[in-house]
Amino acid sequence: LIPVSDLIVSDPAFADAFGGAPAVAYRLSARTLMLDAGINVPLSGHQALDFGASWLDSAADEGSGSYGGAMLRASYLHRFR
Repeated sequence: LIPVSDLIVSDPAFADAFGGAPAVAYRLSARTLMLDAGINVPLSGHQALDFGASWLDSAADEGSGSYGGAMLRASYLHRFR
């Protein structure tokens, strides 16, 4: 992906994660599709259950870079007074 990137810069934030090896950040043109759906079920005036699902797919316009994934979530929400 780096050969087709619009911009490449040093990224010291991730150097420790790679054993001190120089890490780079790059920018490239890509297409991303994300779908998100959810429902919120009130239990009372202060509480609710929240359920959701997300799906994404992203692919670089040039090169073979792509990634995607899905995520399910369940949350308990409480409003404190």
